[in-house]
Amino acid sequence: MTREKVLQVIETYRDLFVKMGVGKIDCPHDELLGEPSLGAESYSVIETCRSFFVERGIGKIDYPHEELLADPNLGLEHCHGMIDKMVEFVREGRFEKTFRWLGFIQGVLWSNEVFNLDHPNLGLKHCHGMLDKIVEFVQEGRMEKAFHYLGFIQGVLWSNRVYTLEDLKNQNRPDQAK
Repeated sequence: MTREKVLQVIETYRDLFVKMGVGKIDCPHDELLGEPSLGAESYSVIETCRSFFVERGIGKIDYPHEELLADPNLGLEHCHGMIDKMVEFVREGRFEKTFRWLGFIQGVLWSNEVFNLDHPNLGLKHCHGMLDKIVEFVQEGRMEKAFHYLGFIQGVLWSNRVYTLEDLKNQNRPDQAK
């Protein structure tokens, strides 16, 4: 995913939030799962995610990508199902996707109030506020952080039934691949 494509997706979300009348806020970032980094450290963050799901008895599924999320618990099960694929991404050196998926999982957890939120709609306001930060990360060349934040936003959008998984995947693809 190029810098230009990230900025294009950000503008899509900015337009969406404005049309929905979603304001902007900056919530404190909870470090429940840790911050991703390249290399071997990526495995420990992924294993922290895996432990979270296993300790709570959350199963694994591959949710249908063309459907809006029917139940928040299914979203958690889908995230658990993503973990093994993330390990493969790290082995293959596909850190961009690893960071996006980790952010996605954190966004789903946040929307399911695993992180401290007074109200789930704060997630959309926080995501709207994160868009400017992503633009800064892209301008600074901090693409891993941009991908992580982008994934978080996409996880919140999916959890709030704004987009299907297929919609989100298509937004990440190069324009000619749509």
